[in-house]
Amino acid sequence: MSQTVFSSLHLNDLLTNQPCSLDKLSFHTGHDRISRDNHVLITILRAYCLGVAKCCHHVLEEITSEHYYEEEDFISATFNLDLLTTVNIAGVLTLLEDAELAVITLHALSADLKNALLYRLQMRKCLLQAFLPLDKSDENSFENKPKMFMQVQKLLSSVDQTATFGKATVTPVFSDRVQRYLSSNTPPRPTRQTSWTEAKHALDDICQDVIAAFQISNLGQDMYSHGLMVSIFFTQYYDNQEKMTYAVIGLYFEFLLSYT
Repeated sequence: MSQTVFSSLHLNDLLTNQPCSLDKLSFHTGHDRISRDNHVLITILRAYCLGVAKCCHHVLEEITSEHYYEEEDFISATFNLDLLTTVNIAGVLTLLEDAELAVITLHALSADLKNALLYRLQMRKCLLQAFLPLDKSDENSFENKPKMFMQVQKLLSSVDQTATFGKATVTPVFSDRVQRYLSSNTPPRPTRQTSWTEAKHALDDICQDVIAAFQISNLGQDMYSHGLMVSIFFTQYYDNQEKMTYAVIGLYFEFLLSYT
């Protein structure tokens, strides 16, 4: 995240180093220069950014609840920024829903631009619920998670179709200086430059991997065997030329250990 999320000027301006309520998290830089016409857009951006932060918290919470090792490719440090650790997911979902209503009321935007914003807000809501840490004691959690990832895949197609509506900002919204300021005790890394095509394929692969992992749980206990699970895992791994996501590997081995 030090090369992506933590280099965002928006999140740097929005987040604090101490847990606090949602109503206290707002943009400060240049707030007095925001016109009334742009106030609604700022409200939408705020909701989306807070949704991103909460998603990051869910991912970190999921990983750190399992056995893992801190290494070069994974560092759990949040550089003293609070990722809405004490904020309930319901509050963030409400903000995103309010942002959807705000989009609808924007008469200055064309229907295409409104739909583009709505698709992104809807997908952020789905991602927020999809990355919610798995509750092993709740059967509904096992059923809902793959459904949410399927919904993300469907919305990803609509988001892709409206990707051309976006334009690069004149003022950069990501900066290496922010990262260097936050990570004063660790070697700085350059901000990662990722194209929309790369990001789209990466998200689609994550969705497909998680859905495939949960499909294994529907085979039935009588079909589980050590050899079958190893075969399924390596077949799936072979289809992925790059490293599989931590969550997918964890799901595979959790199923493997549970039924052997």
